[in-house]
Amino acid sequence: MLLMFLGSLSWNFVGPEGGDILSVASDDAGHVLAAGLRVAYYSSDSGYSWSRVSTDGYEPLPGFLRGYKVEIMGGRMYVFHSQGFLVSADGSIWNNYSLPDIDFVSDELGGSIAIVSRDTLYVLNAVSLTPTPVFQTGVDTSLIAAASFDTLWYAFARTPEDTILIYRGILDTAQLRGEFYYSGDIIDVAINPFNPDEVLLSLFGGIYSSTDGGASFSQDFGSLLSGLFVPTDIDFVAADTIVAGSFFFSGGYIGVRGFLGWSFSQVYPDAVVRDVDGSYLSAFGRGVVYTPDGGSTFEERNNGLYAQTLLTPGMVSNTRTDRLSFINFGGVPFYTDDGGSTWSEYGYKMDVGYSIEASSYDQEVVYIGGYKNNGNATNPRAIVLARSSDGGATFTAVRDTTPDAYYAMPMELQVGSDPARLFLVYYGWRMEFSSDSGNTVSQVMTSDEYSGFCFSCIDTLFMVVNGGSLYTSYDAGETWDSLTTLDFSGDVYLTYRDGILYYTTGGDAYVRAYNLGTGILDSIDLSGIFSRVEQVEFSLNGHVFLLGYQGSSHLIAYGSSFDNLTVDNAPADNGAMLPLSSHVFFYSPEDGGFYVSTYPLAERELSGTSTVVYLRNGIRVPSSKTIAIYSLKGALVKKIRGDFIPYGILPAGVYMAKTDRGTFRIIMR
Repeated sequence: MLLMFLGSLSWNFVGPEGGDILSVASDDAGHVLAAGLRVAYYSSDSGYSWSRVSTDGYEPLPGFLRGYKVEIMGGRMYVFHSQGFLVSADGSIWNNYSLPDIDFVSDELGGSIAIVSRDTLYVLNAVSLTPTPVFQTGVDTSLIAAASFDTLWYAFARTPEDTILIYRGILDTAQLRGEFYYSGDIIDVAINPFNPDEVLLSLFGGIYSSTDGGASFSQDFGSLLSGLFVPTDIDFVAADTIVAGSFFFSGGYIGVRGFLGWSFSQVYPDAVVRDVDGSYLSAFGRGVVYTPDGGSTFEERNNGLYAQTLLTPGMVSNTRTDRLSFINFGGVPFYTDDGGSTWSEYGYKMDVGYSIEASSYDQEVVYIGGYKNNGNATNPRAIVLARSSDGGATFTAVRDTTPDAYYAMPMELQVGSDPARLFLVYYGWRMEFSSDSGNTVSQVMTSDEYSGFCFSCIDTLFMVVNGGSLYTSYDAGETWDSLTTLDFSGDVYLTYRDGILYYTTGGDAYVRAYNLGTGILDSIDLSGIFSRVEQVEFSLNGHVFLLGYQGSSHLIAYGSSFDNLTVDNAPADNGAMLPLSSHVFFYSPEDGGFYVSTYPLAERELSGTSTVVYLRNGIRVPSSKTIAIYSLKGALVKKIRGDFIPYGILPAGVYMAKTDRGTFRIIMR
């Protein structure tokens, strides 16, 4: 019989501060706006404290890490989203103005903002709240980028033959100026306010420049010689000086015009700089950074600012009993040992972060995966995997790739009971295994479609690929066998405990339980709590946590078993649970960080029973002073004091465990 109790969890939002800020804007009166992938913030005190701007119901701008776009112009503050923009004069009352399908918003200094919406270019000036349509492309071209300076504007359209057409106009009078062949998405456009005939483009191939009003463009050799491959933002600060952010060669740069083009010097080294506005820059992974002196000193101003920090489950590691680790997309790896009261950084940073795993068996071992440039224009090698053997204080680069690390960085890491055994999953669902801490790898599996992975597994791993095919590995990912085919549509959430694979589909109120020993599939009916279950997970000490919906209510159920559950409201509408031994974390992408609560449940009472509990990082047997582990042939393998047997001390196999009471029990490793 299913027992249900009212909830008693007390949730606190614990951050951490900072995160992935994509856009920043400021004025001379101390007003600052910042925006991440799904959040926007306002500060009235030069960034010392922040309040959330309500963006409920509005989608971020599409495209390469666009998120929301913020601007301040003419005493008004703007937050642009895909269907229009929010505007405020005081930072507290925000009104929404509709403009369908916005794709691109310029950030030029001046009295206007260029907006690309569908196939139309709009210009918003400092006086009116109604954007004025000034240019429209034909049916065979798509408008992709634009910039404006007062009444002057430039527009860039792409033809079906991948030619970029350049248009220039004043108000609604347009002129086709020139064209060049497509060489990557246009990330930013900069008009020189001291010479409006000069236009700079930021593309994946570097900086392209025109000095004749867009009639011709050429690649700037200075950006290539400086190694500034992908400038994320370009702004003129003087006739011959620009500021730029860089993606692959992270940091903020000052560019000075020279004989071979722009010559760059780095002024901010610690993060990808996604946007620059006056004295403020968005340091990807670290939030908003203020520099009062043009780059000599920096101050992070993030009090109350929380941006989206995670994109995939691989960015979190909760396999240790006392520690939650994560790496944000900006490449900053954090951890907390006290339930989120304090956050610390590991001693290494990627330019782009995508995965982290802390070993359950050797707590000195931590892996992080992502992208960290360590080369230059002539040798563009990049680290995609680093390992620590001192608890995260220092890291050693163990894997690199050339030249395209962005698509080669692992999005998921799994560490075996032997911390040198490592399983890696990449974009395109290429999987690799390493037995030497990632120094060398071998490809073990590929798939056309990836539907689910057991993120809490250690040596026994599970994945679902190609429409429902369930595979398992019993050797930390080195070899894989096909088990069965699961019946579901969409994604599936997997977790493993005591020889049973549990999974949910998010489509109904059932948890499926697949017994690996018997091959029997059972269903656990939770319709008394949920209308659909989305996640099932076990804490390190054996308690079950369930996440799902009853109608539109987002609920968490937890307890010592499926038959003894407490139900509580989830702290946010969307997210994922991450239970540890005494804390449960809830990651909320909308709020940009973690909620945490302690859960008031005692461990399973095992005294006087013959129960053997298989935990994530070991085996617990009824309490005793010393346990002797024997092979099935009677040879003594190990003696251990206490009632817990770490997996790391036993090779895989079947054993007998003898307690001080003389009781023998069969255990499987």
